[in-house]
Amino acid sequence: MKKWLTIIVWIGLVGLIGCENPFFNGRTSGTSGKCEAGAPISTSEVTDQDRGFFNPQDSLYYATAVFGIFYRGGLTNPCELVRRPISFKTVLSRKFKIVWDGPKGITTDRKAARALIRFTDKAYRDDIDVNLPPVDTLRPYPYEILISQDTTYTNIFTGREYKVALRKGYSNLLDEVKCAEVSLSSTKTFDSNRVILENSTTGSWSQRYFFKASDFAQNVQYVVVREKECATCNVPTPTLTAEKYTISKGEEIVLSFSGCPVNEYGQGPLEWFYQTANGTKTLMQRYSYSPRNQRSFSPQETTTYFLRCQGEWYCKPQKEVSVTIEVK
Repeated sequence: MKKWLTIIVWIGLVGLIGCENPFFNGRTSGTSGKCEAGAPISTSEVTDQDRGFFNPQDSLYYATAVFGIFYRGGLTNPCELVRRPISFKTVLSRKFKIVWDGPKGITTDRKAARALIRFTDKAYRDDIDVNLPPVDTLRPYPYEILISQDTTYTNIFTGREYKVALRKGYSNLLDEVKCAEVSLSSTKTFDSNRVILENSTTGSWSQRYFFKASDFAQNVQYVVVREKECATCNVPTPTLTAEKYTISKGEEIVLSFSGCPVNEYGQGPLEWFYQTANGTKTLMQRYSYSPRNQRSFSPQETTTYFLRCQGEWYCKPQKEVSVTIEVK
């Protein structure tokens, strides 16, 4: 009995000694008891000027990270050594807050953001590197940084030069796509004296702007995006006539038109609308082509038909013509 009590006492003492004593179970790195995790047992510095180290406390990148070696575990589990950053030195990046005056949301048909800003490396090849695999969001350089309406800020390396472009959302729906422009500002208000991007005259990405954060004063800390009226494209105004302007209910009427551009599909693209006496103006069709330059309708009540040459999908709506068909 005395022998068994001696063994139990020795086991208890082993559990009370702590991390200074190895736990003899075949794991040379393991210890038993309470591990002192508060202070590192050693530290080391690592420097990476190109990619830096992200500090989640202030969401900035730093050139140097100080790593500490800490104990972890204890009590019921063996202690183990872990390495984690404890401080950072030399800020490499700068945050710009994003303010969305518009355009917001996504297009209904294409599900594309109605405006998107892209920061890339200066040497980024737009048509080639776009197919690169997605990168770690915490270390995005040098591939691309995308900013959409749910982005609150962007983190830009201060001394690095980026190529920036603005894209409008693709849509074939009337008035769904809005053009946009971007300014840098010292307040949340759009600064018309510091416009860096606009895409009112392009079908996709805007012209490129070469951006270096160190070129701007520290009070310039906002990127403001707002809607802008799209450019009016050079599209002619068509003519529209009817074979007669008064018909009986259920009778078919033929409308003839001319003046819009012609290609291998016929005259077009055309946009057609209609509006009844007590109704609202409604889009019937976009991207319509007609090899015969005619279109038939069978209105059930007095209806006005509108036609315009559409032009490119990103163009501001063109001048339109109309005819009213009275139904008796």
